[in-house]
Amino acid sequence: MAETCEEAATEPPLPSEESLEEKAAEEAETSVDSETERLEDEQPTTPESEEVLEVSEAEEEPKGEVEEIGEVLIENPGFEVKSFLDIEAARVEELKLPVGFGYTEEKLPKRNLFSAGGVSITSLGQTLYNFKVLREEGIGKRKIHLKSRECRIGFEGVIYDNGTIGMTKLTSYSVCKDLPFKRALEVYTFMQKVVAGNDIRIEGDSLDVTITLPQRFEYLKLLKIVDTLYKYYSVSKVMNLNTNERVEFILKNAVKVNKLALLMRGLPVETMVRVEGEEIEKLSQADPLKIIKRGSIKLKKVEISFVQEVVIPEFVLDSKADGGKMSTSWKKATLCYKKVLD
Repeated sequence: MAETCEEAATEPPLPSEESLEEKAAEEAETSVDSETERLEDEQPTTPESEEVLEVSEAEEEPKGEVEEIGEVLIENPGFEVKSFLDIEAARVEELKLPVGFGYTEEKLPKRNLFSAGGVSITSLGQTLYNFKVLREEGIGKRKIHLKSRECRIGFEGVIYDNGTIGMTKLTSYSVCKDLPFKRALEVYTFMQKVVAGNDIRIEGDSLDVTITLPQRFEYLKLLKIVDTLYKYYSVSKVMNLNTNERVEFILKNAVKVNKLALLMRGLPVETMVRVEGEEIEKLSQADPLKIIKRGSIKLKKVEISFVQEVVIPEFVLDSKADGGKMSTSWKKATLCYKKVLD
């Protein structure tokens, strides 16, 4: 049986509304920009599932005529434009809760390595409290588990006679799926620091050691989760959504949250896009190609009509069959969402 989350008996105060708002605004300004920088060195790959936001289209309008070269404007196209931002958000929606890896339903070891008092863990100035330290018996390297009601961290390490722990490697972690929003944001942020490879100080009555547990893949995953949570908080304050919504609901609607954040920002962002559909065969070359598409987003009680504008500075048709449909390669573009005023 999975454990039910409870609040720890001793924990730091939750972040204030002001600090959350400042952090959410900062995340909204920097998350897309940092993603664009990473795209310069990394070409995106197609995930197994690319289901993105269900957009209710306005009544179809006649396709715009397409020039063979020069500036081309297409409204309500007969093809689909997928952005890398949408695909990254779709990957967040596919995550299984509780977030983590390496833990199954088998029981953790019962032996408490350091029996005196609770243990705290600190990384980059943030501290989580009331951990138990458990170990699995073995020769040489041993698996050690740091367990609280909010999260668990497992790693291999060598315990020396003087109480220090060396040669560490992350083997598992998980975050409780039932935490309230603000506390979940704190815990996910802390776990992001841990897997980023920052120093982790473990302190107790009989213990004071510092270790590192870098894991790049898990860091990138948690980076997206924390980014989505901050975006939701920022959107919720502006659009009167529940600021203490369930984390599971937010992550399962990451594509909508991402689009609402871009809509609220109202400024063009740089990304990568791919054009899909049989209609692209009508395109040849454009400098630039501008695509305008109308749709709407509904999240709980909020429903907003929008116009999506995609500008591909230099479009050259290089279509290929991908999963039975025509698609172009990934191309640099600017993307902007604008609210349709009633």
